[in-house]
Amino acid sequence: MEKERDYYPEPYPMKRLRYALVACCLCALSGCSGKAFSIVGTWEQVGIKGALPTEYSSDGKIFVSVLGQKAQIGTYVIEGDTLKMTEKNGLTGKEATKVLTIKKLTDKELVLEFQGQESNYIRK
Repeated sequence: MEKERDYYPEPYPMKRLRYALVACCLCALSGCSGKAFSIVGTWEQVGIKGALPTEYSSDGKIFVSVLGQKAQIGTYVIEGDTLKMTEKNGLTGKEATKVLTIKKLTDKELVLEFQGQESNYIRK
């Protein structure tokens, strides 16, 4: 009797490869189009002496660095061209929410508008 051949050493290898490729493409596309991912990083306000660099984390938190110490000052959510920031006052403990308009967001430049005034930031 002849021994049976193993024609399929690994079940459906091309199907797995296809799913992996689709998953990679979706991840790449979602990263490119989302402003929430583009704002992540440290930004410094232009034209303001003594302005503290502001860091936006990927999990929606806002930090500033003072004398080498990093402190969380609030949270943020981006919806379309709107940046909604909730900041906690360190002295009173009260929270205040501001809604800003994102006028420009590139790899190196961020322009925000709040109550008719624009603020320019550069990526640090």
